[in-house]
Amino acid sequence: MPNSRFPDRNPLPAAVLFDLGGVFIDVRVEDGLSAFRSLRPELGREQIRSVLLDDGLLGRYERGRIGSRAFHAEAVRRLGAPVSFPDFVRCWGAMLAAPDRRMTGFLRRLDGRALRVALSNTNEIHIRCIGQKYRLLGHFDRRIYSYACGCAKPEPGIYRKALDAAAAEPAACLFVDDRAENVRAARRMGIPSVRFTGSGAFFRFWEERFGRV
Repeated sequence: MPNSRFPDRNPLPAAVLFDLGGVFIDVRVEDGLSAFRSLRPELGREQIRSVLLDDGLLGRYERGRIGSRAFHAEAVRRLGAPVSFPDFVRCWGAMLAAPDRRMTGFLRRLDGRALRVALSNTNEIHIRCIGQKYRLLGHFDRRIYSYACGCAKPEPGIYRKALDAAAAEPAACLFVDDRAENVRAARRMGIPSVRFTGSGAFFRFWEERFGRV
């Protein structure tokens, strides 16, 4: 007898477009700031934050308009304190927590059932750190990174690149992101979307909509 709680489950999406930070990996900015402070204790936490998270500098880096070496050089110049590139990479990478095991397991179970697309505003150092430490990225069938494609969410161009990579129509996909503005932008493009607020809520959404994976 069918479960009356889920009377009208939908077929699985042709492709699921996943954000990385905030969905699979917790980005802990304070851990990165602490790493920089431990290296250069004479620098104030807010001073480091204002330099490293400056929309102009970080925005250019995450859109690929400057490379990692140039980002490091400009950040160090603004901080006014010498930090070697290897130390900078280590401290910048300290922002990244280990991937959520429940979400990673879910991603693996989707293999062969829906195309798995990473769609992330990110940068070369963070992607390199994730790739060196974890197997997460290998579970995606396609990977769209802002620094590699020259645009970032919520700009329409990055969603188009993800749809092109998936070779799927917007209505046939599902977009998952923790930021409301990115979800709204995807919906304006006709992509069904859900805001990620935790793995428990996401799994409840998925099972009610599509059933268990």
